[in-house]
Amino acid sequence: ITLAQALKEIEESDKEIDYLPHCPVYDTTRSTTKCRVTFDGSQGKDNSLNSCLLAGPKMQVDSVQTLINFRCHPVAIMADLSKVFLSCSVNEEDRDLLRWLHREENGEISIYRLTNVGFGNKDSPLLSDAILRYHCDKFLNQNPRKWEDAVKVLQNDRYVDDLCTGMKNTSQAIKIREAIHTLLALGNFTVGKWASNDSKFLKTIPTSSLAPHENLDGQIFSNHTKVLGLTWDPKLDTLGIKLPQIAVEAHKLPITKRTIARICPAIYDLHGFVYPFVLKGKLLLPSDLLSTNCRFFGKVLSDGNKIFIRV
Repeated sequence: ITLAQALKEIEESDKEIDYLPHCPVYDTTRSTTKCRVTFDGSQGKDNSLNSCLLAGPKMQVDSVQTLINFRCHPVAIMADLSKVFLSCSVNEEDRDLLRWLHREENGEISIYRLTNVGFGNKDSPLLSDAILRYHCDKFLNQNPRKWEDAVKVLQNDRYVDDLCTGMKNTSQAIKIREAIHTLLALGNFTVGKWASNDSKFLKTIPTSSLAPHENLDGQIFSNHTKVLGLTWDPKLDTLGIKLPQIAVEAHKLPITKRTIARICPAIYDLHGFVYPFVLKGKLLLPSDLLSTNCRFFGKVLSDGNKIFIRV
């Protein structure tokens, strides 16, 4: 197990010790890291580890502002900062609060403790962001002219570990990518899964560092990817919202209370771009357009039918 320290036996100590429950979280839509171990720092309610930690101030840039900055330039660029939490070390004296148990293949229970910031603790986003900002400011003070543009992008066009920025032309895009890659490497951070709507820019990046893509007639095109709650098609350079299958096939279903109650909450719209349309469907549920004595599986009245179909 990487990024964790094995303890051979339970040692009695005057230090505070805490054992964290953990579980695997699967995301089959990701091109890498389809399984991530997440720790439950809230286990125990009032006596949990998270109840003793402070989340700290919000340091992330507003996601809508990041999205606007992302599409204000002809050359759009996306990248992923790999394992940001796990790239940040935890002080030696605090590691006993991050112990956990693991069942080995032979059935024996082993004790480990995290040596890096893990998923599930209240202060993890603050720690990782503060460390990254500290790293950027340190090198910016040493050489402002060299790192000014890279630091500006990392601090203003980044949301957690998603880098969303853009440049006026290909040459500027190549220059900023090289600066960001070098600056992050100095702090043992890695950046990869580069995506763009500019094929010439993508050709300058090693294939191993690219997001899923296709090569057509010597040109590289990034595949559909997620960007801050939306879907982005780099080839057509369009943003959209991915609808759940039940919403796509809504016209085939009988329009009942149950159908409306299933479809409307299933539409994930982080920024509220399509919420005015979804709201019309939600308003049908308590409105007079629904029969007061209509069963949950019964059909909606005719006027409600017309509104829901139009939505």
